[in-house]
Amino acid sequence: MLENTIVYLFISIGCSCLWSLSTIFSPLRNIVAKKNTGFLQKVLLCMECSSFWIGTFLGLIFPPFNNYLILNNLILNNIIISIFGGIITYLSVKILNRYEIL
Repeated sequence: MLENTIVYLFISIGCSCLWSLSTIFSPLRNIVAKKNTGFLQKVLLCMECSSFWIGTFLGLIFPPFNNYLILNNLILNNIIISIFGGIITYLSVKILNRYEIL
């Protein structure tokens, strides 16, 4: 379980860094910045904000931890786990930014 979470964090933080900081995605980021203003622009261009959404969507594909929540609805269970994945990705990026590691 811990190995899955660590791998998940490395992948999601790496994707967030690639999206927010790399020159590879800068043309796409510029298009997003020009087309969208306001809330959507902040969500897509801010590293901390985008890390939550990247972590959430990645959590749907690669769950950050095993399904320990036992709910009757499997889809709801996966959505809750992916949201938790987005939260731990956001908090990890926030901590790394706070100590100027990223």
